[in-house]
Amino acid sequence: MRIIAFNKFTGVFQKEILLSKTEKLQRYLIGRYPKCDLILNSPEISRVHAIILKFKDNYCFTDLASTNGSSINHQKVELNQEYILNSGDTIQVGDFILLFEETTEKFQHHWFLTENQNNYKSSYIDTISTNSDTSMQALSEERNKLPIF
Repeated sequence: MRIIAFNKFTGVFQKEILLSKTEKLQRYLIGRYPKCDLILNSPEISRVHAIILKFKDNYCFTDLASTNGSSINHQKVELNQEYILNSGDTIQVGDFILLFEETTEKFQHHWFLTENQNNYKSSYIDTISTNSDTSMQALSEERNKLPIF
């Protein structure tokens, strides 16, 4: 599993490949706490904000009653409720937008800054999935038109 974290206020990217310590149950803690698997340093992030669990073939996201909540694909999630993740889903926690990807997938997700390109606070991040040479060529042409992160 790979998570790409983008801080929408600072414009900083952080890429993490999260590996499991066991084969049966994989769990990945997200938060400010130094022992979390994905450490996101921001006052908007709770010490232990959320968890991603993998069991069999599914990844599930749960907000662990964080102070500021979370969203998946721009939809607010309920606290302590499991949500199945699909590769390419975006998760917002505090100031960060996380792109969730399964590392075995052959799709490549590309991030585009699509609105106010000089002001991260009012910009929107969108993803494009590609899985063929033709769509990769089209993406390369678009790459020349928009800033890519």
